[in-house]
Amino acid sequence: MGRAAGAAVGEPGQHGAVGPDRRYRPDVDGLRALAVAPILLGHAGVPGFGGGFLGVDLFFVISGYLITSILARDLGEGRFSLIGFYRRRAVRILPALLTMLAAVLLAGHLLMFPAESKELGKSAGAAAGFIANLYFYSSIGYFSPAAELRPLLHTWSLGAEEQFYLLYPLLLAGAYRVFGRRLVPAVMVLTLASLAFSAAAAWRWPEDAFYLLPSRGWELGLGGLAALGVLPALGRAVQNGAALAGAALVAMGLVFASWGLAVPVPAALLPCAGCMLLLTYGEGAATSRLFAAHPARALGLI
Repeated sequence: MGRAAGAAVGEPGQHGAVGPDRRYRPDVDGLRALAVAPILLGHAGVPGFGGGFLGVDLFFVISGYLITSILARDLGEGRFSLIGFYRRRAVRILPALLTMLAAVLLAGHLLMFPAESKELGKSAGAAAGFIANLYFYSSIGYFSPAAELRPLLHTWSLGAEEQFYLLYPLLLAGAYRVFGRRLVPAVMVLTLASLAFSAAAAWRWPEDAFYLLPSRGWELGLGGLAALGVLPALGRAVQNGAALAGAALVAMGLVFASWGLAVPVPAALLPCAGCMLLLTYGEGAATSRLFAAHPARALGLI
C-alpha cells in the first residue's frame, strides 16, 4: 500500500477532510473548489472554460476518495454499519437538496407555463428519489425540452452519486469479508470494468455514457484506489513533481474537453487522472499552498 493509505480522508462536510489519525487535509477542501470553479465559469460563458463541465467528473473522483476512506477505515476498525453510513449520507444531503427543490418548485409555479411546471414536478420527484439521472436519460428525445428550460437537470450527477453510495458499501463490505484487507483488487476490477464500458458507450451510446452510473463508476473508482494507496510512496521532490503533474493534467483536460471529445471517455481521462495524483501526493506538496489557501477552502466548503 502506498503513501495515500496514510493520507486517507474521512467524513466530508463542514469539518473538512481528516485522516485516520484525524489530521485535517485542507487541500481536499480546495480540490472541491477546483471542481466547482470550472463549472461556474463555464456556465457563465467565460472564454476558455468550455470544458468546465468536467468539474463534475473531478467531484466523482473526490467523492470516491472520501467514501472509500470512510468505509475502509470503518471496516478495518470493525465498526462498519450500513445503516449508519446511509444515515450520515441522508443527514448530509437531504436538508440542502429538499430546500433547493422547494425553492425551484416555487419559482417554477410562479414563472412557468403549466406543462413546463408539470415536467418540473416530475424531475423534482426524481431528484428527491435520487434517480434524476435515470429520469433525464429516459426523457431524451426530439421533443424533449432544451437544457436551459430544465432547472433541475444538474441533479443528474447527484442521482448517479447516490446510486454509487447505495451499492458501493455493499460491494466493499462483501469484498472485505472475502478478501480481508486486500480491497485493492476488487476496486480495481470494478474500475477497469466501468472504464471499458464507458469507452465503448461514449461512442455507441453517448446518452448512456453521460447519465448512467456504470459509465461513471471508474471515476469514483480512481478516487477509491487513491484512498487505498494503490500508487507508490515517493520522495519529497518526486512527490512535488507528481502533484504538479496532476494539476497540469486537470488543466489540460479542461482545455481539451472544449474540442468536442466524447464524454466521459476520453474527455475525462486526463483531469480524473490528475485529480487522483493530487489526492495521493498533494498533501504537503507545492500544490497544497494553493488548494489549502483560505479562498479555495471557503469555496470548496460551500
